Amino acid sequence: MTDDEIEPKVAIHDTSPKHKDDLIQGTTKAEDEIFPTLAEKDKLLAEWLEIAVAVYNNQVTPKNAENTIICVPQLITTLEFFAQTASETPQRNIKNILYHSTSSSLANKKNLLANFLMDWERNIATYAKPGNFCTQRRLLVNHGFTKSYSLDTFTTFNMLGIEVKILFNEGSDIIRWFKNGCKMKQYPETLGNPINLWPKRNDSTALEKHRETNNCKCPIFVAVSHFEFPFKSCAFDNAKLYQISFRPSPSEKIQVLAFRITCTKLMPLRFNQIAPKCRIIELPSVAEHLSMYIIENCDEIAIQNGNELKQYILSMKNAQVDNEIESLYIPSFFGYPKTTLNIAQSFANALKEVDILFQPGSFNDLAFELAEPSITFKPASSIQHYNHFELMKLPEFTK
Repeated sequence: MTDDEIEPKVAIHDTSPKHKDDLIQGTTKAEDEIFPTLAEKDKLLAEWLEIAVAVYNNQVTPKNAENTIICVPQLITTLEFFAQTASETPQRNIKNILYHSTSSSLANKKNLLANFLMDWERNIATYAKPGNFCTQRRLLVNHGFTKSYSLDTFTTFNMLGIEVKILFNEGSDIIRWFKNGCKMKQYPETLGNPINLWPKRNDSTALEKHRETNNCKCPIFVAVSHFEFPFKSCAFDNAKLYQISFRPSPSEKIQVLAFRITCTKLMPLRFNQIAPKCRIIELPSVAEHLSMYIIENCDEIAIQNGNELKQYILSMKNAQVDNEIESLYIPSFFGYPKTTLNIAQSFANALKEVDILFQPGSFNDLAFELAEPSITFKPASSIQHYNHFELMKLPEFTK
């Protein structure tokens, strides 16, 4: 590879639990507590990887000129939240997607996955040090349509770490929440509120106003994550950013910013050739239990499912070493995401059984009477994710 033309790459980071004894098996002080066995945990993780890849593939389109970042723990926690709080049919469908391979006693257990999911996030935060991994979740409620919740709903809020926030305006509170709750130190001050909230339009027709009102009766579930990957400082050029040529397609060539990783004989490039024009490459992490890979020319292999992705990552156990390459340039495309990710649309498209969640009344106890959940930003999507991935020691860009 040369400095003036670098082939496309896609960043992938592994967020699955590393140790199988993260959960305690057997009984606890509450005799009726049930936990997944190790075999059931493996099945759950395999199924969730399939869900994540399906949702990711649905989000990535040629017209999507944004960084597409999927946080798998947030994805599964969102589904688990509605598996416990939605109306009967959506609950049943989502539970079947999340853990249909487990025993019937597990599938019928209230808040089965809450402890597992919370441990998962804590483990990632621990493994990421000296980097950072933070997640926050809120249920945003329109101030004109507040309501009381059942004890079961409050229990689910508590177990999954979800705040309930009554929203009176769309001012700086959400931005402060991002910066403080998720430790986003370099969040651009000029960026407005990226969460798509209920619209306020004066030119709406009577039918549109009726729809907008019913949409306001439904809360917006927002999950936010921030992952800061800890690079080895000796391998990372933290003094400069570079401008390189990048080909998003064979017929198109654009200029993008990139950062440089230095390869040496003591710390050579590790890779595995997975197709004639495609390699999976390991990036140097300072964290002992954290690995990060990029896939070069990933369109050449068109990963269709989670098992394919898993096998490519596992192939790095037999990685080759290239002592000839001295520099690796990684494109840095769009910086902080400017808009929230409409994960509801991808749920409905990629997981057909979840489509029924976006029908009037499906949010059940979460929503005001006659609420209409939406999967689109017209008027407002009822489930949204905002994820940011950054690199430690990345130099600031100045013109």
